[in-house]
Amino acid sequence: MAINYIEIKKQSSGRPTDDTNIFLSGCQSIAIPVNVWGKMDAGLAIHAKNLYPDLLHSYRSACRSGLETGGIHSYMAPDGRLILCCATQKENFCYSDIRWVINVLAYLRELIEAKMITSLALPALGCSRAERLPWDKVGPYVAWNLDDFPGVPIECYIDTGMKHYRISTK
Repeated sequence: MAINYIEIKKQSSGRPTDDTNIFLSGCQSIAIPVNVWGKMDAGLAIHAKNLYPDLLHSYRSACRSGLETGGIHSYMAPDGRLILCCATQKENFCYSDIRWVINVLAYLRELIEAKMITSLALPALGCSRAERLPWDKVGPYVAWNLDDFPGVPIECYIDTGMKHYRISTK
């Protein structure tokens, strides 16, 4: 199934509209970018922490146990969703490295192949204002890793105007 790109529309408050809010997606799994220091103080991480208060404890424990950049910490939320803390930064407000994003995407692919993910909502990993990777570098890797899973809906939440990448064959 091809990736469904959802362009984020913002309200006057700066928050996404309900129809483009990743946390209101119907997907079974939601990926959020995090650092490996155990801080959830910005972006999607702070929203996830507020929605799922026990997530912070679980995530911090994973960081203390050695979560590395490019890795993923999985948290089963009380509502049955799988929250995937994708370590794309070393520290809070630190730039992402394309290698870490590529490792996260490869790991997501493995989880899909193992049937642990049945549907996935993910942001443009590494492309926030704080992380600073350009979408034209990240987008092709997203498509290469995730654009070919029959029966697995994947929603990629991107800023308006970002290119919708597709693959034809591997």
